[in-house]
Amino acid sequence: MDLISFDADPSSQPNPSSIEPNFSGTEPRHSSNSRCVQIDPNQVIPSISPRSENEKEENQEEEEEDNRTIDELMDDISDLDSEITKIRFDKNLSKDEILEKINDLMEKRNSLNDKLQNSRNAEFKAFVESLNLQDIHIVPFFPAARRCKLQVNNELSNEILKAPPVETQKKWGLFKKKPSNSDLHASSKVNEDVLNKLLKQHREFTENKRSKLQSDLHQLEKKKYLSPDETATKLRITAELNQLDKFSGAKK
Repeated sequence: MDLISFDADPSSQPNPSSIEPNFSGTEPRHSSNSRCVQIDPNQVIPSISPRSENEKEENQEEEEEDNRTIDELMDDISDLDSEITKIRFDKNLSKDEILEKINDLMEKRNSLNDKLQNSRNAEFKAFVESLNLQDIHIVPFFPAARRCKLQVNNELSNEILKAPPVETQKKWGLFKKKPSNSDLHASSKVNEDVLNKLLKQHREFTENKRSKLQSDLHQLEKKKYLSPDETATKLRITAELNQLDKFSGAKK
């Protein structure tokens, strides 16, 4: 370890007379008025890095952004849009300045839009899960991020799905064994009853869904002005109603 000498009293500075002669080839020794402090070269002195403080602040800002609600994210995006429009038509800025500023704001907008979509997806799935559709034998599945399809899960549908496939017969087999009319009638009767029940359930489900969509559409049509989200919702509802009419045979 290195030895560094510090004087306890500034007035007691060493002078030539206070230094003892030493002829051994080592450094001279000072008088007893000075004290020595040992410093370990392996000791690490902690220091506060400005960079770590900045990273901490950035992480805190990211956490606050992740905890924003959908309304807050939409407000932030709207503010960015206004700022982008203002910069675009600012005559005091050059073309390069406009490009640079708008590019930075677009990056922020893209990030906020991704978080908004993730929040909406999570909210939509949470809403579907809150319905507890499994309790009434309905299984929801999501073919896309914000699209949900419903599948009826009951004994009737499982019975059709588990039914063995009809084996194809060769032409010569038709002459070997021919089912009786009573067997054909009984089998046809069972299949017809099952299909009628399923069709009835499907019609009831379709009518309930159509009634709900028409009610939502009526509420939107009452409004004089629609937001972009409400306009998109209106278009979606109209498209779904057209699909329901198409597959139910109500509209051709």
